[in-house]
Amino acid sequence: MIANTLFAVPVWDVAYPNFDIIKDTLINDLKQYMSEFPKEVRSNVNGKHSRTLVHEAPEFKPLFDFITLVANQAAESIGLKGNLQVMESWVNINDTPGAFNLQHIHGGVISGVFYIQIPKGSGKLYLTNPAPIHLWEGFDICPDRNEFAGETREIDPIPGTIIMFPSYLPHCVGPNTSDVERISLAFNTTRIK
Repeated sequence: MIANTLFAVPVWDVAYPNFDIIKDTLINDLKQYMSEFPKEVRSNVNGKHSRTLVHEAPEFKPLFDFITLVANQAAESIGLKGNLQVMESWVNINDTPGAFNLQHIHGGVISGVFYIQIPKGSGKLYLTNPAPIHLWEGFDICPDRNEFAGETREIDPIPGTIIMFPSYLPHCVGPNTSDVERISLAFNTTRIK
């Protein structure tokens, strides 16, 4: 017997080239960007969220050129047609003990997070199965919570890595239990019309 996967949710990860070389400059530039504009409250609790136009700042152009490239490669890998571009991007800094991000979804086609400074214990990424799997009777009899009967998957972020997923995928960030800032850069892409 063959188990066919009919409805799959892709999650991509890619390392940003030469991250160790640009990390400190990137952190300084992102903090400077955040200091110039009012903070927003979205899914962040006790953390900071910048305005959603980081991709328009010229100092981040090489980074967003790379993000656009890999987002288009991701889209193509699952059969999506058309060119994607970044439509929103923002900095998240969880700098208060216990700061976290509530479960939410994004707009757009492919969304993602670039992990910049992720101290141990600063919050994992939790991805939630968009199907109402918990309503299925089989959920209770599958102790291993595999790809067919899992409700949530956790990812321990690695600095310098970009994680991408379809924008409809519910996700959240666990609390920062460290005493060091957790810094990430999130983005949404849309199709160029």
